[in-house]
Amino acid sequence: MPYLDLTIYTAKETRVDGEQFTREVLEDSLSILAPDLPIYKKTQLRALWIVLLNVARKPRAVFLYSRSKQEKHPEFTANPRGLSNNSIRSVIDTLAKANYIEHTKGESRYDKEKDTWSYESKMSSFKATPILLGLISNLGLAVEDHPDEIHSMFPNGLVELFEPNIYKWDVIRHRKKRTYTGKQIPYKPNDFTKAVNKEMEDYCRFLNEADIVFKGERYKDIQLTRKFRRHSWSNPFIFGGRTGGYWNEIPKEDYQELTINREAIVEIDYPYSQTNMVYHMVTGKFLEPDDGYDAYQIDGYETKYRSVIKVIINLMYGNSERGVTKAVTDRINENAKKGKKEDLETKQLHLELREELTTNPKGSANWQPLYQAIQKKHEPIKHMFFLPPAIAQIGAWYETHMVFAVAINATRLGCVTITKHDAFLVGQSNEELIKDYRYTTGLIPEIQELVPRIRNWKEAQEFLYNLMR
Repeated sequence: MPYLDLTIYTAKETRVDGEQFTREVLEDSLSILAPDLPIYKKTQLRALWIVLLNVARKPRAVFLYSRSKQEKHPEFTANPRGLSNNSIRSVIDTLAKANYIEHTKGESRYDKEKDTWSYESKMSSFKATPILLGLISNLGLAVEDHPDEIHSMFPNGLVELFEPNIYKWDVIRHRKKRTYTGKQIPYKPNDFTKAVNKEMEDYCRFLNEADIVFKGERYKDIQLTRKFRRHSWSNPFIFGGRTGGYWNEIPKEDYQELTINREAIVEIDYPYSQTNMVYHMVTGKFLEPDDGYDAYQIDGYETKYRSVIKVIINLMYGNSERGVTKAVTDRINENAKKGKKEDLETKQLHLELREELTTNPKGSANWQPLYQAIQKKHEPIKHMFFLPPAIAQIGAWYETHMVFAVAINATRLGCVTITKHDAFLVGQSNEELIKDYRYTTGLIPEIQELVPRIRNWKEAQEFLYNLMR
């Protein structure tokens, strides 16, 4: 299902005279063509114009939109007309009441009675009826009459680009708090965006043809959009790239309610996911688990400390040594607040390990020997530790592309695979196929060429410098 596009416009509109043009078209025509539509305010006219253009471009589509009173649409490029949710809701309710659209209200993620957030939320949606299609035709907006008339500021399909998120310091919780999601920005398509968009179009088509069912309801109209963050001017598509399907919010305990082509599913991921991706970036080879190898078991440290060492290793990508020492404590304490047994156990083990490493009179732990032992175990990638945060973000970017490469190529072979963050959900009969395939599928050239093999510390520094300049 496409989202309601707030950036849509006609070739006749401009930033200067767009509102005047809209009023001339609608105010002069609506009283004659649609006298049953009581729309008078100029903000409502702008919202109606948006709805008409979206339907004109995709007359058979079901459009998703938000009715949240808390959600605001700031005046940036993704909302050039400065529309509020109030005006959008008002227009859609009016159209529904007059039978111009078939409307379905969404379900809030918040359950007031249980005071909890649900993963089974649904956005509101609408679909045009023949009455609205007739109005669009009478207004001269039908796409078949003017195929090049209606445009979007973001014509690049399933690949979107955003400015970085903005954070501020939360003085109450003493941590950074995301206060604003970076605005969507237009970009000129290149070989990379065209290739990724083609992949995702094929993938979504395969998924829509499959029988993916959760709690008796078949997922349909699947549209997965890859979202990138511009942290770099030289190459804005080297960060981010994740997308989420409806199934991303399903907890593991409800997996038995999810089927693919009438088959129960299993979850498969990459062991030591982040470290595995860094190994592949540097050496071209994965760490395939065999012969009892464990990336988180470090010589000289008891097996029981594995969960703590796992947190430490993952934080060594994109943090200084001092930063890791602090970040580990913060991460473990934050996880422990959730109250899960394994997180509480990790917190206790972290305290025990810190006590073991405390050998000086000041009572502070010396983590250096552990960091050195980790680097010794992972000698081929030791130059990737303790680099600026960008290296961790690139690792996540690389992982995202690898996961989608496996899922897309497997689906092309007839094995329907859906992704959940860094994991694969697949029918039980295809479990072994995906386990093998995740190590044999390569990235498309347009992606692989963006990240050369980073074989040593000097190359890592040069890569980061060239990336961020």
